[in-house]
Amino acid sequence: MFATIFNDLIVLFCFLVVGFILRELIKPLQKLFIPASVLGGLVALIVGPQVLGLIELPETLSGMPGPMIVLVLTAMFMGMKVSKASLKNYAGATDISCMLYFAQAAVGLLLGCGLSAVWDTLPEHWGIIGVFSFFGGHGTAASAGAIFSEYGIEGSLDLGIIFSTLGLVLAMVVGVIILNIGAKKGYVSTVTKDTDPSMYGGLIPEGKRTAIGMERVSGSGINSFALQLGILFVCIWVGDKLFALLGSVVPFVNKFPSFLHGMVGAIIVWLLLQAVHLDGYVDKKTVGTISNVALDICVTAAVATLNLKMVSTYLLPIVIYTVVLVALTIFVCFFFGKRWVGKDWFETVLIIFGQGLGSSTTGMALGRCADPDGKTCAYDSFGVSASVMGPVASFMVALFPMLCMQSDWIVIGISLAVVVACLLIGELTLRRK
Repeated sequence: MFATIFNDLIVLFCFLVVGFILRELIKPLQKLFIPASVLGGLVALIVGPQVLGLIELPETLSGMPGPMIVLVLTAMFMGMKVSKASLKNYAGATDISCMLYFAQAAVGLLLGCGLSAVWDTLPEHWGIIGVFSFFGGHGTAASAGAIFSEYGIEGSLDLGIIFSTLGLVLAMVVGVIILNIGAKKGYVSTVTKDTDPSMYGGLIPEGKRTAIGMERVSGSGINSFALQLGILFVCIWVGDKLFALLGSVVPFVNKFPSFLHGMVGAIIVWLLLQAVHLDGYVDKKTVGTISNVALDICVTAAVATLNLKMVSTYLLPIVIYTVVLVALTIFVCFFFGKRWVGKDWFETVLIIFGQGLGSSTTGMALGRCADPDGKTCAYDSFGVSASVMGPVASFMVALFPMLCMQSDWIVIGISLAVVVACLLIGELTLRRK
């Protein structure tokens, strides 16, 4: 069995490297920040049985996203820290980010319900995928799709990858257009291109290279990378045993998806390590590296096994859904951003817009176009808002699909309540005089 998995990973990583080479050679792909995992997956999809039929992809490839997402979410909750001061500083940026997230969730679900009345074969609860795809990117979309697959709903993963790819492209294209409009209106002093080419691709200069992790123990005992990976697997094991125990008492617990096991296990293990002052053995950066490797495997496999029939069948609802959520993101960011964010509001909101449709990297890229020298407080504002919304968004990936299985209207109601709360906070306490 392990030999089969190993051979499948060889095929997958070959395509991942092909995607990286394409990204290095084709400059427009770098400018749009399309990740190598997406490109590699697309190459596999094209040469695979669904299009050209030149190669036979491993049958187990479609099963890789699920277990990889368990590892990603476990790593996300291991060593997580949230500053209590985050909500007090840069409140405008935080309020905008929060309102945008839950507005995408509410409008996406409402739109999904409406479009499903016309295209009744669309996956159940598919409207919630938008917020995970646009605000979270390919990784979060793959997580949500894998979760719905555990509930027996197929097709959400395919839609999530489609929306994430569209979001990345539109974030840069629309973002640059908005940036130029803002420059003409005097919202930003200069519009220049980033002078650091390594931001897009190629080798990072020696002076700017950073470590992918730090050694916490001597290699004579155990490899530091192996220790961090081992801690994550311990978290998953602890979660599995806990849920098995709870399931023997409360059978309903057995219906919970497996990705929750790792998340809960990570929280328990992390709290125990802190309590006995052994949390220093956890290197968050190495844990993040492991998470990113699992995420690359997940996205490459998900794109490679994308259901092209679904794309052709539901092209119109996909376009309608994307247009509406992009318009919503523009409105929330720039209408309310001008009212609620104080200093350097345009640069700050431009970064949030980029993240709201693509990823943090996309947002930072747009921010560098408007403020290449980092003279504004936009990066600090975004950093604080991201530190608050990161844990919230991670938790919602687990919570929203579970609630949707009960009723979409539960999630719509919660999301609208948060949107109203953010609106009141913004208008009553943050609005600029």
